[in-house]
Amino acid sequence: MSLKIRIPNPVIVLDDNVDTPTTLSGTVELELKESMRLKAIKLTLVGRTKLQWRENVVKRTVLTRGWSFLEHDHHKKSTILPAGKHSWPFEATLPNNLPETIQGSSYGDIRYTLKAEAVRTFAKNLIARSGIEIRRRPNVSQQPVRVAGEYNHITYEMVSRQSIHKRNDRLLIDMYMMYRQDPATPVSSIQSITTIFKENISILPSTHDTRTLRFLRENGTSFSQRNHTVMDIRIPRFTQYDSNNNLFSIKHEVEFTLTMANKQECRVTLPIIIAHDELVPALSRNRDHDSYDQQEEWLPSYADALLPPMYMEHDLSPYSSPASSAASTPADEPEDWLPADASAIVDSNWLTASLMDPTCRFSRLPSYDTAMMAAPATTSAF
Repeated sequence: MSLKIRIPNPVIVLDDNVDTPTTLSGTVELELKESMRLKAIKLTLVGRTKLQWRENVVKRTVLTRGWSFLEHDHHKKSTILPAGKHSWPFEATLPNNLPETIQGSSYGDIRYTLKAEAVRTFAKNLIARSGIEIRRRPNVSQQPVRVAGEYNHITYEMVSRQSIHKRNDRLLIDMYMMYRQDPATPVSSIQSITTIFKENISILPSTHDTRTLRFLRENGTSFSQRNHTVMDIRIPRFTQYDSNNNLFSIKHEVEFTLTMANKQECRVTLPIIIAHDELVPALSRNRDHDSYDQQEEWLPSYADALLPPMYMEHDLSPYSSPASSAASTPADEPEDWLPADASAIVDSNWLTASLMDPTCRFSRLPSYDTAMMAAPATTSAF
């Protein structure tokens, strides 16, 4: 005997731009090798959230639905089902304001679970569970995102070639800069460009945190004769998807810091949306990057390999959020982030020297024996 929940489509995509309600449908199936007396066959759909922030843990039920399939005569409390296969269809209309499913995050989980139960007399009940996943389609069109402005007699324009990306995507941003009074003169007053890919998380109504997912710095950035250059950023695999509901908000942005020769800085922010792979519309790829885009798997850049432990994606100390400070398993590590601690990033002379040194960038990583020989010797105190 077996009890199962069959759902043709366990992934539900909500769309704020469509007035038609979203429907979840399926069947509860019970297979019996011999007749059985049952009190009831019940099905429940429950959506639960568990959000944790430092020492605070908030649990809430966001969805509850229930069905009862077995009907008795008014004078009986149980029913005898014959051997064979039995099925009961069910259907539920889901509200469009449900929060999306989140699993494995250091900030908690949002799960939706179906539970079927066959209640027996004088015997253990039969139980079956099945999860469903709630996703939300981005309510913006797939088009370039443009930010323009002026700073210190220099006009700038930054254009992201698409507004919606998926994990592990290449984020290509065209940067145009020119002197306001002399556009033909190449811009040479930019000493460095720092790029930070940020993840902004808000647990409503008032808790907010920002985490740095990717950090890049280019010294002496060269612009073409048209005062144009391309910034190439790889979106990390462990990035959370964008979300915005009445419980929490997850948004992403790319922040550029332009450092002038006189040490003045200009900061520009470009919003970016991260969505599930199947929700990102297919786009034509740039011919200049076809050879790169054909590669399905990407090795980490050598600059990432040079980063000290505090900059590794899976590191939890000493700059991780208190919510993720607990011991983790290897399966949990890709879901941990780094907080946006500007002082820890910018003031690291070791990081800057390693990233900018061309001999170090293309040399091989040291072996274990070499690293041990280079380790500083300890001296005992007198």
